[in-house]
Amino acid sequence: MLMLHCVPSTESKNEFTISGSVKGASTKQLILYYKNKENKSIADTIPINNGNFKFIGYLNNPQKVALTGNVKERIYDNQNIARFYIGEDKVSLHLIEDEFNKVKVTGSDIQDEYIKYLKQTESLYKRIYPIMLEKKSLMNQVYNGDDNAIIENQLNDLNNKHFTLLDSIRTKNLRYAWNHPDSYLAADVILFYNTALSKDSLKKYYTNLSEPVKTSFQAEAIKKIFSLNNNIAEVGEKAPNFYTKTSNGKEISLTQFKGKYVLLDFWAGWCIPCLKKHSELKELYKTYHPKGLEIIGVSFDKDKKSWQDNIKKEEVNWYNVFVGLDNIKKDDAISKKYNIQPIPAYILIDKDGTIIGRYLNADKDSKDMEDLEKSLKKLLK
Repeated sequence: MLMLHCVPSTESKNEFTISGSVKGASTKQLILYYKNKENKSIADTIPINNGNFKFIGYLNNPQKVALTGNVKERIYDNQNIARFYIGEDKVSLHLIEDEFNKVKVTGSDIQDEYIKYLKQTESLYKRIYPIMLEKKSLMNQVYNGDDNAIIENQLNDLNNKHFTLLDSIRTKNLRYAWNHPDSYLAADVILFYNTALSKDSLKKYYTNLSEPVKTSFQAEAIKKIFSLNNNIAEVGEKAPNFYTKTSNGKEISLTQFKGKYVLLDFWAGWCIPCLKKHSELKELYKTYHPKGLEIIGVSFDKDKKSWQDNIKKEEVNWYNVFVGLDNIKKDDAISKKYNIQPIPAYILIDKDGTIIGRYLNADKDSKDMEDLEKSLKKLLK
């Protein structure tokens, strides 16, 4: 196991150096993005002299940084952005214009650890790539109007394979984090997977970290999340109430549905899997609405016009409320209260306002529509 540095108290012990060369006439300067000793986000400009550069900075703990060259858009896979880990190291790298993303870093212990960490799931990611290509091809057929049961079955099969591989990757990565409590990389891994963990599990992973790692900004972020998650209800707990307006301008709250079963449907018009599930939801609504089921569609559409248009297009006749893509992480958003990020996601609430089921992306055990239908069939005979 690679043991990384504790956080020292003196400035010199927090020092790092990045030096190297740049090949390419268009790159006049570099910009380094990182968090400094005070955990403030910093963007430092690094001049290039005769193709060479050197920069000395100070950070609180080992972290992933971004070094950019001639960049117009900061998209994640931009070829002129180099991302790598650095601690209290003297790092050397040689950059080639339009190939920053392929840079090899020397002198960073945590970057060496990160490379080894990636290798443990390399074979799994290689299996995902052809699945994604095949899914893209099938989705193009759907967009071109070739939607049929055969394509849908093929997509479902590919999605299942994709999710199974992602679950395997997540399991391996979280096991790594658990087995390396002295690694600052472990804190990054836990932070990345925080939405896939229950609040109790997240707290256990945090507690398992060594005391030096707990002082990192990554670990502080984890602690903040599970502290906030104390207010996020899970199965068996009371569903958080909310007040909002429907697509018809009617004010509603969750408490007004006491005495009925409520299904929260988190969706968006841009979400193809969400739209695919609407036909199944309509059948469930047709069967169980007369028996006491209400559905509240919670939209992540980009704006209210798109939301209204998609409601009409999909012909969904249940209650519809708007959160919006830009608001899903706000503390008062319905999606935040129920810890929803990937969609489609469904939450089932009983007559007393208690959460009794989470399905699809709202669930960490991958319960699906079939599980939802079984629950409704049992509850609403």
